[in-house]
Amino acid sequence: MAREIKNIPDGFLYGYGLFETVKIENKKPLNLEKHFKRLSSSAKILNINMDLNDIQFKNLFLNEINLHIENNYILRISVVKDNNSTKYFFNKRENVYDFKSYENGFKLKISSIKRDRNSTIIYHKTLNYMENILEISKAKDNGYNEVLFFNQEGYLCEGAISNIFLIKDKIVYTPNLKNGLLNGIMRNEVIEKLNNNNIEVRESDIDIKFLLNSDEVFITNSIVGIMKVIQIENKKFSTKHVENLKKILSL
Repeated sequence: MAREIKNIPDGFLYGYGLFETVKIENKKPLNLEKHFKRLSSSAKILNINMDLNDIQFKNLFLNEINLHIENNYILRISVVKDNNSTKYFFNKRENVYDFKSYENGFKLKISSIKRDRNSTIIYHKTLNYMENILEISKAKDNGYNEVLFFNQEGYLCEGAISNIFLIKDKIVYTPNLKNGLLNGIMRNEVIEKLNNNNIEVRESDIDIKFLLNSDEVFITNSIVGIMKVIQIENKKFSTKHVENLKKILSL
């Protein structure tokens, strides 16, 4: 028999919340300041009262890390709206990406679902993640590692769990933020390091023809860093430049 549960936070009732996924290496959280900056910025825009400053946020993470004996893993923090206050939850999981993952590379599938670039939540890492999970699950059932989304205008956005970059004639391209995608922590780091190494990078409107005619492709997120792409649908890609780029950028 079901019973009524009172005072359930809006985050659970409506998916009203945000999250960040942080890589822990040797008991140290990587890029924590950047994760906090994005999280607090999104919270302000979405009217979530984050009552932690950067120092308190860091201490919250360090206290959680001290509860675990492992040195290397993934730690997710969920920030859930609860009326005018906020609740914080941690989830720990194993980092499943190993040497073999990078050696094999990723195969990508294209989703039939079109993103709406006018949606507010597209640009934030919200708890409304069901569409991403459903689409990547279907892709994995068909032998792929990740799924790509285009918007309603036909321009490339992002993967379910990643940002995407292309290499064409030695120029690196990545989708323009205005097309409806999350501004990833690793995406920004890659762009910054490309600029610092005098490698031309362009944020562009990328259609499917340009994507499939590119020379090489890679995806990024805070956990994998840079992951080479060996195939999109039936189109196979070389990976020589991506592997060299990964070494140059030290990611």
